[in-house]
Amino acid sequence: MILIKSDKVEFLGGPNMDPILVINENKVEAVKFSPCENYIVLYCPKKDMPYIIWNFITGKMIREFDQVENEDVNAF
Repeated sequence: MILIKSDKVEFLGGPNMDPILVINENKVEAVKFSPCENYIVLYCPKKDMPYIIWNFITGKMIREFDQVENEDVNAF
């Protein structure tokens, strides 16, 4: 389960829905997983760099991308 809160994104799982990963990022509107589920994209359209790529396994940010006109969260 993914919970998008005002100041963070929480990934919960297991029988007790325990936290797997917490990313302290605000203004997140959407989250997308890569097909292999090793990477995630956080979409924060109100930020200067609205696409943020994270390694889901290590919990480390990899890179940020700017948004091109008419792109949305499905661009990546």
